[in-house]
Amino acid sequence: MNLTMNREPLSVSIRQWEVAFDDARDLDTYLANWDGEGADPVPLALIETTLRLLEIWKSQDHPAPADIYPLADGTVMVEFHYVSGVVDSANIRTGGRIEIVRRELGTKPTFTVIHLSDLADDAGDASPSNPPLFISDEFTFSLAT
Repeated sequence: MNLTMNREPLSVSIRQWEVAFDDARDLDTYLANWDGEGADPVPLALIETTLRLLEIWKSQDHPAPADIYPLADGTVMVEFHYVSGVVDSANIRTGGRIEIVRRELGTKPTFTVIHLSDLADDAGDASPSNPPLFISDEFTFSLAT
């Protein structure tokens, strides 16, 4: 597995994370029917979950997400775009469910489901009870806080 990646200058990385956290906090501005077609608002609990996951990813030196946006069903999508062309999309849903889709050129998408209950209470490595959230050519990071 290749663990090298072209890194952005620290100032760019810091700014990208600031934008990601701002985008997550702004999810509360999407009120009922925000799309004009009956979309649900994003519940405060999902916004808090999104912020918690962003904190975990940032603490693990993961690149900031490329995009964070609401979906019409009131859930949150967080997308990571990697230099290799891989895209990981995490759909944060109610009940602590996180549905992850990995798309790579020339392959079928892969799907993984993780629950917030899988989060470890203390720092540690990935294990069956604390699985990695994404495993990419660029990074491996777990849900351990």
